[in-house]
Amino acid sequence: MGWESVVCSCVGLVVISGGIALVVYGAIGGEADAITAEAESIDAGNQYTCTSSSILTTTDCRETEYCTSYVSDGNGGSTCKNYDPMMQCYCEAAVSFGEHTYAARFSITNTDMDGDTTTWCNNVLSGDTWPNFLAFNSDKSNYAYCGFRAYQDSVTIEGTQFDSDSACLVDAILDTDYKCMTTIRKTGFPCVQADDGRLFAGSKSDLVTQREDCTTISNGQQMAFLILGIILIVFGLVW
Repeated sequence: MGWESVVCSCVGLVVISGGIALVVYGAIGGEADAITAEAESIDAGNQYTCTSSSILTTTDCRETEYCTSYVSDGNGGSTCKNYDPMMQCYCEAAVSFGEHTYAARFSITNTDMDGDTTTWCNNVLSGDTWPNFLAFNSDKSNYAYCGFRAYQDSVTIEGTQFDSDSACLVDAILDTDYKCMTTIRKTGFPCVQADDGRLFAGSKSDLVTQREDCTTISNGQQMAFLILGIILIVFGLVW
């Protein structure tokens, strides 16, 4: 292969890389728009005080795994070396305010593969707080959540898969999508019924501010990919 072919191949790769950067730019922009729309829906909703029930209605558990040891990747980070099995359970109970009642779930894990999963859920429900929060609207076609680990937790309700895969970039360092802006206390916690019918845990001001912060970070990353994409494409075309 002559040097002309090598140069052509390199130019092609540079232009393709620029195109990929622009695709990422568009994807981040779409997520930022979705977060902005969610903030507007929350802001247009109404704030209440929610209480959670101590009565377990559903237990949905499945086997998964967790990392027991790590090895250095040579770049200051680490990768998992060994995994062990564990159970992950989604425990459902009712959350209510006024005359409204929503089905809500929290997620817990346990390394006892033969344990009584119902007892695990009831132990949390008998306490004062929930570790995280996911509430469904009346027909379970949409949901709101906080405190779930990004790209790891998922919930299946009546055949519909709900994944926490649109991480709030502000909280990505904490490995969660949206951290909970309030403690989910059985005796009461602030909540907002958005104008699209979803129920969010937290005060309206905290929830809106959290999403505004997410949008600011998303916009910054979007601009970075736009500039990178343009530079790569222009460099490839003039090379």
